[in-house]
Amino acid sequence: MKSYSFTKLALVLLLVPTILSAKDLTVGAPQDVGMSVKILNKIDSLMQSYIDENRLGDIEVLVARKGKIVYNKSFSNDTTKNKDASLYRIASMTKPITSLAIMMLIEEGKLSLEDPVSRYITEFKNANVLVDDQATKKETYHLVETNREITVKDLLTHTSGITYTFMKVKHLSKLYYEKGVSDGLDKSEDLIAENIKKLAKLPLKHQPGKHFTYGLSTDVLGYLVEVVSKQTLDQFFRKKILNPLQMNDTYFYLPDEKFARLVPLYTPKKEGGIRIIDEEKDKSNLITRFKNTGKESYFSGGGGLVSSANDYVRFLQMMINKGELDGVRILKSKTVELMFENHIKQIEQGDKNFRFGLGFMISNKPTEKEVIPEGSLSWGGIFHTKFWIDPSNDLIAVSMAQKFPAPKSDVHVQFKRLVYEALTD
Repeated sequence: MKSYSFTKLALVLLLVPTILSAKDLTVGAPQDVGMSVKILNKIDSLMQSYIDENRLGDIEVLVARKGKIVYNKSFSNDTTKNKDASLYRIASMTKPITSLAIMMLIEEGKLSLEDPVSRYITEFKNANVLVDDQATKKETYHLVETNREITVKDLLTHTSGITYTFMKVKHLSKLYYEKGVSDGLDKSEDLIAENIKKLAKLPLKHQPGKHFTYGLSTDVLGYLVEVVSKQTLDQFFRKKILNPLQMNDTYFYLPDEKFARLVPLYTPKKEGGIRIIDEEKDKSNLITRFKNTGKESYFSGGGGLVSSANDYVRFLQMMINKGELDGVRILKSKTVELMFENHIKQIEQGDKNFRFGLGFMISNKPTEKEVIPEGSLSWGGIFHTKFWIDPSNDLIAVSMAQKFPAPKSDVHVQFKRLVYEALTD
């Protein structure tokens, strides 16, 4: 055999384990991947009870293990609709996808984690930190210079000092409101560029890298994608992520032919139960419709997407596969591993039972309330959607409902418990 041919053969043989190691996503039987059919079926009665008791109008849950979808069912109070084709406002579950986009640009050499954001968005160059004058009786504050600039990594880990208006941070939320900064979930005529430039001129809650503060950091990342790629965030998502992963039901604004599949957004009634939010009657400034009228242009990287459980699980399976799905590589495995690492170490945050990676929350040891294992990754959306990835058990779960404001202790917690009860190995 010629050495040339032998070299080619050796290369092929080296590639075979890599090719076989990435799991395609298919439908499978629970017992084939170490899960109990009997216990998974208990999810049916749990979900239906929330519908029957008028606590939720719709909910869909999906469980996948070892590359096999073993449970995927929808429950609804609307018996006339096609429950298997529902679309949901996923809100902050947009954030991991935007974080993925940033990591793709880093792999391409167009960005670095340690880059100052002002290199690309100059308005962030002279950021200040707001300090509350607590020693005085007056409601005043003063500004101090930042110790260093905000970096791309600060945005990915929510340690930039940027917050949300709705978080009601003293002084800051008022400033955000007065300057017309959008949280990405309200109606805005601005382009994402205009909103982020207004935000950049406002002070930070704390010094960059000092604390974990949930906020508009991922919207800044979305605009950063636009600046660096010279495409809208919508175009970048479609070309580089959604189309390659066959996420064909994921949009910032829905086309006319898919709008009827969008699940209504419910809200609690004073007398108990739920009702559908009416933008006009409720005088709500929330974007609830997500219909493409040709005017929409604010692509919120922190909360703007509509998607389906079947679409989102493809994104999650790609991540648990370390960057590849169905033969399509989106990200290098080492880059995914970096995203899954804890990057905030012992930085202060409200919930001591989690750490944070690059776009994902990372669980600490399980508690009575939070049963997912240490090292699992998760996040949710303000309209009542949740997901988690458990690499230790090769497990993915998604639950999607539409309720605002969402209850703190709810169906998602019970769903998690049943999923882990169903594990047989």
